[in-house]
Amino acid sequence: QLILLLLSARVFGTSSPWFALNLLFLPLIDGVALPLGLAGMAMAPAAPEVAGWLLLVARWPFDLLLVSLRWLDGAGLLGSPQLLRPHPAAMLGLWVLLGAAVLHVSERVSDQTSGGATGQAAGSTRRRAALLLAAGALLMLGPVWPRLAAATDPAVRLAVLDVGQGQSVALDWGAGRMLVDGGGTASRSWDTGRRVVAPALTDNRPPRLDAVVWSHPDRDHLRGLLYVIDAFAVRRVAGNGEPPHGEDGARLTAILRHAGYHEERWHAGQRIPLADGLELEVLHPPLPEAAGPAFDGNDASLVLRLTARDDNNRQDGPNGPNGPDGPNRPDGPDGPDGSNGQGGSNGQDGRGARRGLALIPGDAGDPAIRALLDAGTDLSAEVLVLPHHGGRRKLLPQLLDAVRPSVALASAGYRNRWGFPVADTRAALAARNIPLLVTVESGQIQACWDARGAKGAEKMHDMGGTRVWPGPATVTTARNGDGGDADGGQ
Repeated sequence: QLILLLLSARVFGTSSPWFALNLLFLPLIDGVALPLGLAGMAMAPAAPEVAGWLLLVARWPFDLLLVSLRWLDGAGLLGSPQLLRPHPAAMLGLWVLLGAAVLHVSERVSDQTSGGATGQAAGSTRRRAALLLAAGALLMLGPVWPRLAAATDPAVRLAVLDVGQGQSVALDWGAGRMLVDGGGTASRSWDTGRRVVAPALTDNRPPRLDAVVWSHPDRDHLRGLLYVIDAFAVRRVAGNGEPPHGEDGARLTAILRHAGYHEERWHAGQRIPLADGLELEVLHPPLPEAAGPAFDGNDASLVLRLTARDDNNRQDGPNGPNGPDGPNRPDGPDGPDGSNGQGGSNGQDGRGARRGLALIPGDAGDPAIRALLDAGTDLSAEVLVLPHHGGRRKLLPQLLDAVRPSVALASAGYRNRWGFPVADTRAALAARNIPLLVTVESGQIQACWDARGAKGAEKMHDMGGTRVWPGPATVTTARNGDGGDADGGQ
């Protein structure tokens, strides 16, 4: 049972309640019900009354099992909880420990049968058992260190999961994790959240998330989140305010009600703090009552910008952005009312200068992009997750010029009927020497900003207790683990 439990947790990421039930009922059925049942069948021709009593008693464990199953089902305890997927080393360690236990038991049995006599063979068996015990303990404890290190690792990671024709982006900042979208398909027999997203998030990590967010309620972004919200421990759930309809909407409502989650509506102007100096800016959509055009569908997608405090960009030097000779002087065009003035993204609003790490625009279309460009919103980011899987956008060239990414990432399915990322998107990126990585070609893609000095960057230094992430981002893929600097042309 222990071996099967670890295999189930590693392969499927879940644990069946049958493990605990088997520990209780297998001894009853194998030790009581089956012997009595066989005895009753054997005695039936000669002593029918005795056989009847034996068969009646043999039925009791099965009756108890059925009553227990009905009660557990009514209490909702027959589900398969999501588990941490154990590291292969931990699985090997458990099997080694089981081997040590077998050797120890066999040695004890041998001592008893030999009247307590000891010899060279017994001593050798004990030594082997002790070595196996030590090796198993080391293998079991080894994978614990990466989990402890991850909780204090100041690096920031963005992973575009390989969910086929959909999109799912995981953010990890050491002390916390967030999932933006979860992919999804039209299939009723394949759950992207259960089969792809959850295993990716629980590989030697517990099933816990600080936030689950859907950019908009389209199936290829929302459906995979339903399992995650239901099976993981989640602190907050949020969306763009558009209610999902149909089956997905009904399931989401039921899951939120059962778990007691309150759905937050994220909107432009919000800043979601993640860690010291690290935050997620919500750039779009505005609230419905805000002045300006109304947005719906893809154009109402959340547009999120991951930013870090950049204390290397001094604001008060003579040539700095806010210095007397800098472009953000109070009396110039970039003054208090300018996009780069004291009230702008690089101003002195208590947050300091911000450095754009990544832009995640969901499926935002041209109207949403136009609104952001016209508003002078700071869209700069080192990593751009292409809108709508790299689909055609007339304003993509202007968006690329505003973002100035070092690398573009796209989530698209194999031989998808829309041809994502389309030729126009590839051409616009190539014209600006911006590398493109696509999940269908590269598998899962991860960008990492290592505060301790990735790729020769300066070692992390403390600026008044605030973390600083030097660049550039290091990008790795599932099919090319070597990675490299995302240093495409600007």
